[in-house]
Amino acid sequence: MFNLISKKSSFFQKRKSGFTLIEIAVAIFIFTTVLVIGAASGNFNFGNTRAHRNKAIVDSTKNVFDTLNQKIMNANAKVTIGGQVVYGFRIFNGTTPSDTNGNMIIIASNDPSGTVCTYVGLNGNTIGMKQDTCLAIPALSALDKPLTSSDTKVNSFVLNGSSINNSPSQIPFVKVTITGENTNESVNVINMQTIYTLDLDTVKRLKSL
Repeated sequence: MFNLISKKSSFFQKRKSGFTLIEIAVAIFIFTTVLVIGAASGNFNFGNTRAHRNKAIVDSTKNVFDTLNQKIMNANAKVTIGGQVVYGFRIFNGTTPSDTNGNMIIIASNDPSGTVCTYVGLNGNTIGMKQDTCLAIPALSALDKPLTSSDTKVNSFVLNGSSINNSPSQIPFVKVTITGENTNESVNVINMQTIYTLDLDTVKRLKSL
């Protein structure tokens, strides 16, 4: 009985003396492993968040391109608006026609209700659109239907090209360049561009008007 008590006392005395090197090494290893896993998880989540934000910008820009493609494919009317003639489509800088560094495109088309003009341009940090009559060129601030999402900040919307008005012997085209970033993170800036033209039959018909 005395021996058992004596052994227990010596055991507790040893424990009071502190941890062994092996125990400390094991504790450090476990702590380091937890830190590494936590950091990897954080980086993965950050990467996912950034990828999601980039995708939102690309999707937003693609919506602009798809809309312009659909409208330009139906650009089949000749109109005079603000004293300026538009054959199918024409690039403007404000209310002045410009084939370089334009900030608005006017697209004229005929539908069952009559002739309609579609105006697309940069309204603040959003690309906006307005469908209306072809009586007057609206201000950019009046393009109140957003084509880009609220989490996309558009830095620039630049139009370059050639219209039937200025190059009657060439196929009209417009190159659209959009630069944007996420409203919550300005680290990644995405630049996208595409080119649109009118088909030959539409060009011939418009030239004959």
